[in-house]
Amino acid sequence: MKKTILALAIPSLMMAQASAIEIYDDGQNKVTIGGRAEMILNDGTNRDLDAHSGSSRINFGFERQINDDLSIDAFAEWKVDYLANGKDDVVTNRLGYMTFNSDVAGAFRAGKQWGAVYPVFGATDVIFVSDHDAGGIYQVDDGGTSGAGRADKTLAWSHTFNNVYIGAQYGLQNELESTSTTSLDRDRNAGAAAVYSLDMGLDLGVAYTESRLKGNGGDTWNGLKDGDKIKATALSAIYKQNGVHIAATYVDGKNYHATGFQANSISTSNPGSDNSARMGDAKAFDLYGAYKFDNGFEPYAYLSVVDFDKNELQGIDGKRSTYLAGVVYHIDEKVQVGGEYRRVESKEDTRRGDFSDNHVGLKVRYFF
Repeated sequence: MKKTILALAIPSLMMAQASAIEIYDDGQNKVTIGGRAEMILNDGTNRDLDAHSGSSRINFGFERQINDDLSIDAFAEWKVDYLANGKDDVVTNRLGYMTFNSDVAGAFRAGKQWGAVYPVFGATDVIFVSDHDAGGIYQVDDGGTSGAGRADKTLAWSHTFNNVYIGAQYGLQNELESTSTTSLDRDRNAGAAAVYSLDMGLDLGVAYTESRLKGNGGDTWNGLKDGDKIKATALSAIYKQNGVHIAATYVDGKNYHATGFQANSISTSNPGSDNSARMGDAKAFDLYGAYKFDNGFEPYAYLSVVDFDKNELQGIDGKRSTYLAGVVYHIDEKVQVGGEYRRVESKEDTRRGDFSDNHVGLKVRYFF
């Protein structure tokens, strides 16, 4: 089967394909196992040295070639918290889907998957230690509700025509994550994306996603209620050539970005509390730049600005800015070590007032 722009646009998918171990292949059926282990040391919320397992994971892939054009595959991946203290879940679901792949008709996929719009919203989702901000994927969950990240219970189609990737998705009804105090569900999601890849190494993308919430009239989820919609339009540009990696996104969202993200002050895990994040309307921009030297060192920098519209009812008004710099050393193709410094200036939550946070993190990543 031909590699599509979708695979090339998702760094995590590329790495999973490159590092997966083939444990069976009879020419028609194939089984692989893959994943990665991470260890992160950083200054925690109270400025005490903390350690956690990052996005460590394990996955299994199964594929059958039906004929020269058609194949089917199944993929399952779990996050593994190997430092869990007994109170937290050791294993949680990240991905699980089935796909029919055709060079002629494209890929038809069902399950929890990287959404068809992720190549655009996730253009800057490449930071070694921290998460990107303007893309908005990880601010209250893993992008499952909005459909911009690991979309929940989603039907998707994608195809590549010459140098153009096109994808569309439809998300089914699904219970919202972090819902201990609310019975709201995501009623549905719909999204579409297009990416044009130039021969010079530049990819230009556009995407749109929209989700609708439903539930009991009095329940809220991060400030949203029954009938509210989460909407976002994104533009992206990615340039990768000769060791240079530059990526940028612009996102115009309605109820899409959350207050307090990565500022160590607002809780996104307890959406019913007064200190919980609030979803707001915002225009956001971010820029990532890196250069990989021949000796394996790759310094990088990141800038993000999320400018929220004023909402007196939710207590939202102002900007959040993120400044970040770090370096990764690629010991070989499967082992990376690195560290970064991040500063967040959070001025968008009028309930709390202006807040700034400085953060240092070290990370080891081992693909297997």
